[in-house]
Amino acid sequence: MTSGKVPYVIAGSAIGGAAAYFLFTESGRRAVASVRNMDSNTIPHKMEQLRSAIERRGQDVSNRVEQVRGRLNDSVDAGRRAYDESGAQFKTKLRQLEESNGRFVAGIHKSIDELNRTVYTFEKSIMRPLAQVMALAQAVQRGVRTLRPPQGRRIHVEDNLDVMFDRERASNY
Repeated sequence: MTSGKVPYVIAGSAIGGAAAYFLFTESGRRAVASVRNMDSNTIPHKMEQLRSAIERRGQDVSNRVEQVRGRLNDSVDAGRRAYDESGAQFKTKLRQLEESNGRFVAGIHKSIDELNRTVYTFEKSIMRPLAQVMALAQAVQRGVRTLRPPQGRRIHVEDNLDVMFDRERASNY
């Protein structure tokens, strides 16, 4: 309702309230009867009393309407605050969930990095030397095969040991 219509609503309410008072209540009917039986000197005084009564009733109605409007505004404001608070709580919960997920993922990344370092250390300290030993063993094996005398012949080593290579032993190399 626009503010330009409010005075007309108040005036109409006051007039309607006064008409109902005079037509439907016992005291209103007595007031109407006393106005009919008045002399001309008391009419201005009674009119002033009537105007005051109508003005009071109009003010009462206006105050009640204003109270209802105030309560409606308060209710709407309370609803807005509840909505805003709920949204803020949801945002807080969402932010907490994101932080928790971030910590969880960071923990997984840290574990993977530690596993990577462990595998690298294992490879560096165990696998590389093992590969070198295996390469060395293979080199020795090839060197022995290359130095092997023809089948059935003996060779003399510097420490005076005789070594005999036959087909069975040669096939094991």
